[in-house]
Amino acid sequence: MPTKGVGILQPPQEVREAAAALDITASFQARGHSELEARITRAYEEFVAPRQFSFRSQDNAARLGDVVKFNWEMVSTSGEVVGVGLEFMILAADGRIRMDYQFIES
Repeated sequence: MPTKGVGILQPPQEVREAAAALDITASFQARGHSELEARITRAYEEFVAPRQFSFRSQDNAARLGDVVKFNWEMVSTSGEVVGVGLEFMILAADGRIRMDYQFIES
């Protein structure tokens, strides 16, 4: 059976606060290749294609067994860091990403 990736994104602070007011936990999930492709395409079209932002990884990637983690930054065209996050991935036996957890830190 082929590996189907899952991406779980911690939503922005205002979404988490609205969910907490309802006594629930908010997360955005994409399951399988088509949902992941749609989410990545939307993010690309919103942030990268208009040439307003670019993304870069920080120099701290590390792998321990089947787990990979690294931090990233979203940078404006002026060079200002406007967002940072932590990516935490669990790999399948074939080396493909099985689970991708994305935490927006600011």
